[in-house]
Order: sequence, then structure tokens, then C-alpha cells
Amino acid sequence: MKVQHFALIGIAAALTVGVGVTAPRVGNFFASNTANSGAAIAAPCASPCASPCANPCANPCANPCASSSAAATDSTDYNLAVQEIDGQNVIELTQVSCQFLESEGVNLGFESQSADDCKEINASTKDDRTLQALTLPAGEYTFRVTNKGVPYQLGFWLRGAGLSRAVLPSVSGGGLFDGQTKDYTVELRPGRYVYSCPLNPTLDYELVVEG
Repeated sequence: MKVQHFALIGIAAALTVGVGVTAPRVGNFFASNTANSGAAIAAPCASPCASPCANPCANPCANPCASSSAAATDSTDYNLAVQEIDGQNVIELTQVSCQFLESEGVNLGFESQSADDCKEINASTKDDRTLQALTLPAGEYTFRVTNKGVPYQLGFWLRGAGLSRAVLPSVSGGGLFDGQTKDYTVELRPGRYVYSCPLNPTLDYELVVEG
């Protein structure tokens, strides 16, 4: 994986329906034409991938065999930063399947129904993902974590990196279901930390605290 550091479908031909009636393609849908009787005749959806796969005629005619780990991404920029909110130093983190959005700067569009899905996705994608590392001065911080669309329980775990786990402060918790937000507050001393969600799971993201 790559780490950046920061301080505070288809091709479809026209289909012929009946005799001399052509259904042209409009966007992702096929338009229907009217036969001599006046009844509308809908063109069938062309299968965009080899069988076996799910029903290829679901509207719109998208590829039903696309991997769940390669869903469409969005173009939003997600910034990893500290905000002062009601006198607290708050770091907002949004969890979607297999990742924290702010910690990677982009929604990679993964989809998961269980932790096992994300384990497989992370194993195959971790070397190609860019993680944002945050450097902070020592002090008290609140990590405000939201579950956005993950259909099972999530959590949060921040701890010292490597052997420093035994001596640096940590904070953790679970019970974070879809649509919920929880705060995890900790007094950070100088050192190197990592944070993640072991229940999602996500990758480990780096956090450096300076004296």
C-alpha cells in the first residue's frame, strides 16, 4: 500500500423485434416500437456477460456479473483533518465497506455483506491503495466515527503501533450500526499509532503524535 503524510455497459446493437420492427437503444434502456396492431413490443435485454450469472435483463441493462468489490466510486474528496467543535478537537471518520473514507481520501466503492467479504477485498487491494497518515500534537482528541451503509456492526480501535501498543494509550468500542455515530475520546501522548475497525474490517491507518 502507498501512504501519504499530512500535518494538522456495455455495447449493444439494435435488436430486431418481429418483422421489420427495430428497437433502438436509448441510454441504458431499449426503447420499444409499436407493431401494426398498435401494441408496444419491448426489446429483450442483451446479456452483457457470459453465463452463469444473475438475470441479465434487470433494468437498466447493467452488467449483473460485476464483482461486488468493484462497485462504482464517487468523485467526492474526503479530507482527514482536525476540527474544533464545541471546544473539542474532533476527527470525523466515515466508515463504508472495508475502509474509512477520510483516511483514504476517496470512496473506493467496495460492497460487503460480512467481515469475510472485506477480508478478501483488503487482501487483494491493499497494495494499490493510498492511505493518508495524520500528524498531530499531543493532546486530547475525539474520533467521531459514523457507519454509513455497512449492514453489520462496526467499531473503532486506536492503539500504539507495534511494540508501543503496550505503553501508549488506546481507545476502542463496538456497537456501531448503520446510520449511527459514536465518539471515542483519548489523550494522545507522543508516539506512532494505528487505528482501524477490526469488525468491518478496514486496513490499519497510521497516526503520528509529536511532543
